[in-house]
Amino acid sequence: MWGSYTNVPPGLSNVIAISAGGSLTMALTADGKVVGWGYNPAYIPKDLSNVVAISAGTYGNLSLKADGTVAGKVSSSSLQPPQLSNVVAIACAPDGRYGVVAVGSGAPAITIHPASQFVSKGDTVQLHVRAAGVQPMFYQWQLDGANIPGATNADLVITNFKGKDAGAYRAIVSNALGTVTSRVAVLTILVDTNLAIALNATNLVWDTWSATNAPWVGQQNRSNGLWFAQGRETHDEAAAAQSGPVGHNQQSVLQTTVVGPGTLTFWWKVSSELGYDFLRFYIDTFYTPKASISGETEWQQMTFAIGPDTHTLRWAYAKDGSVSSGRDAGWVDEVVFIPAPPVIEQQPTNVIAWAGDTVTFAVTASGSPPFTYQWLKDGTNLLAANESLLTLTNVTRRDSGTYSVVVCNSGGCVSSSNATLTVLVQQRLSAPAMASDGSFVFVSGDADGGLLSPEDISRFEVQASTNLVDWVSLPGTISVTNGVLRVTDFEATNYPARFYRIVER
Repeated sequence: MWGSYTNVPPGLSNVIAISAGGSLTMALTADGKVVGWGYNPAYIPKDLSNVVAISAGTYGNLSLKADGTVAGKVSSSSLQPPQLSNVVAIACAPDGRYGVVAVGSGAPAITIHPASQFVSKGDTVQLHVRAAGVQPMFYQWQLDGANIPGATNADLVITNFKGKDAGAYRAIVSNALGTVTSRVAVLTILVDTNLAIALNATNLVWDTWSATNAPWVGQQNRSNGLWFAQGRETHDEAAAAQSGPVGHNQQSVLQTTVVGPGTLTFWWKVSSELGYDFLRFYIDTFYTPKASISGETEWQQMTFAIGPDTHTLRWAYAKDGSVSSGRDAGWVDEVVFIPAPPVIEQQPTNVIAWAGDTVTFAVTASGSPPFTYQWLKDGTNLLAANESLLTLTNVTRRDSGTYSVVVCNSGGCVSSSNATLTVLVQQRLSAPAMASDGSFVFVSGDADGGLLSPEDISRFEVQASTNLVDWVSLPGTISVTNGVLRVTDFEATNYPARFYRIVER
């Protein structure tokens, strides 16, 4: 085809077969109609239906109908002889000047076989089969050799394709004179080949090998019998890991490590010789499995408590010395390890410091790393305070308060107890004075120039003495004005002499 002859008619869809001659192209659509374009498509008979095969030449074309009859033109003449029937195959010469047909008995003869496809999860998939022969014609689609209920049309449509839909499809076509089976079409679901993704556990590092049934003795084989990602047999309808093919007295091993404490859950399934070939799960040791399944065991969820420290987790599909049964494989899916929340081993402690000091709060946590830290002051997150140590330099009165830390891992968070920081600041007293009402007044401020607030009053106590030995508290004598303490003693005139001091708690 060349030039304008290559233009495909707009809107052409649902095509199940194509035939191209030197100057003419024909398309067969799923509804049994024929569309032509190129040089003189008018050669194609109009109103064709129930077509199951097509053949195009330069100046001619042939169409085979389901009932075994043929329509078309060879060169510029109508197809001859007109009494053709029970045709099962057609061919138009390249130049279109003559045609060839094969005549059968009227039993079904498949003209279009279903085609293998790679499919993504959620796709809509169509498989087509077409046959010529005596009508009526009957169809039955099969998946892996088993009839698919309700799949009795020439077209099979699968919507929202899932892993369980993958496999080998074929159609059995029959009429009153016989039965014929189509070629097998394999539908393969596309999955990521990464084991961690298939296992839903990308946070873990995975390894796989095969070995004899005593892997602590035998050499690990990292070329054959390896676990692999696949999308046909899954629990989550996305992907799962399947054991690799191994022989008798061998096993296929899948392994990872976790740091406890925490909780492990996973789904597994096996198809094997009951009581002889097993899918087993081990923690640390390869001698005694924590669990095992055999025979035809459907998906089961397993849960295990994992203790502190690092642990090796292994799944092994192991075969005995003879006999294979079922699909001879094990599957694992949706592996989830949830660490226990951290445990705080050492809490931050209270600190009393002088202004200008450097203060450090510390916390120690155990559990499954990595840990994250967030320090708080008076219940509010501190910026850039994300380590196990919180260091405050050149502290002032404004740094006083209640400190705590939240420690997290992937399993949860825990809050520490509160630790109080008290920053003491030396006071600088002003010269005292007598007020007009007879009271004795003096002011005191932080020596570092920091401003006091009314909230700080509760931290101070004014005491008075007449002999510098015996001191009494003077409640209600303190106020804060312009960032300094103002002390007013209304009873000062009752004493011949009185000494004062300010105590910060």
